[in-house]
Amino acid sequence: MTVDLFAELSAEQESLLRVIVKPAEEYGVWPTWQYVDTVFSRTGGDALEVLKSLPKVRSVYGRSVYGLVGVNNRILAEIDFDKIDKPADDDDVCLAISAALHLPELVPVANEFLGVLRVLVDRMLNSEVDPLKVSQVTITSGDLQARLHFLDPNDLMLMEGWLFIEPVPVVDLESDGDDYALHRDELKLFRGVEDIADYVRRVISWVAACGDEEKPAVIQSNLASIDVSRPSYVDQTLIEKLESAQAATKWNLKKFLQLLRELNENYALGHAYASHTLLRAIIDHVPPIFGKGNFKSVVEQYGWSATDKKYMKRLEDFRGQGDDALHRMIREREDILDFEDMPPRVLINRLIDEVVALLNAGTP
Repeated sequence: MTVDLFAELSAEQESLLRVIVKPAEEYGVWPTWQYVDTVFSRTGGDALEVLKSLPKVRSVYGRSVYGLVGVNNRILAEIDFDKIDKPADDDDVCLAISAALHLPELVPVANEFLGVLRVLVDRMLNSEVDPLKVSQVTITSGDLQARLHFLDPNDLMLMEGWLFIEPVPVVDLESDGDDYALHRDELKLFRGVEDIADYVRRVISWVAACGDEEKPAVIQSNLASIDVSRPSYVDQTLIEKLESAQAATKWNLKKFLQLLRELNENYALGHAYASHTLLRAIIDHVPPIFGKGNFKSVVEQYGWSATDKKYMKRLEDFRGQGDDALHRMIREREDILDFEDMPPRVLINRLIDEVVALLNAGTP
């Protein structure tokens, strides 16, 4: 079923989108549901009911939903706001590029995103290709910023976020945390994209064509069926770097490495609760390497870059979600925690990349 994302919104619907976009404009980050619900309630409206009423596009069998708003960096998701009580207070609420169809104040930064997309398409089409050797086409964050010098820091944060949370996966983050690996087939969808409306139409077509395909092919092992189309949650190169670092560090990395391997295995198998639990355990395991007693101190006191600190804050916020997986007791209602609620892989990979750097340099 499709509802027109281009149709005019009600005043209440536009007001809710403006509540969401304001912190993004001011700080380059998306607000929590607690913020959105509280601020919107001051107008006398019901934020959840308005959220449910926003237009959305459903894929053929209705499993995937794409609209104007996402929760926890999930814009295209197997989620239906009509079937849940409400987002958790600490869930991040974000806007899709499609929201710029209705918010003039979002148009400039959405157009900048299209500029980013055009740069990636140009890089993909015009990179040197060896006729005898396959290689991954990449672009560094620095190169991207150099070609888009007009971006202010807050806009840049939104750009990098949208690259990973918009429905069509055009890039992935390389293990070094600085290079973007370009996805050729997905980027080809946006050759010659004209404007925001054209972009949204192409995304809608992609959702309709791909959003409800049959489950990807799996291989049978003697243990389980593993989804071979799903990339490792923790970059395998980083795990190998940790293995190499063991010989020269005072820290015993055996448990750390095993947690990472088990996380990748359970992620590949689609085990939601095990993946949540293992990620929470990894976050709580690493603070001593940073010379800290807990992860909150790692987030607040370590010398992160502005971008990485925001990434680490999101991992700290995830700890509450990990508590949900571990400690929520049985109840009559269905549990809404889902595999797709796992945070983006870039967050944990940046943390592990920094751990590797500390181990190689000598920890505090």
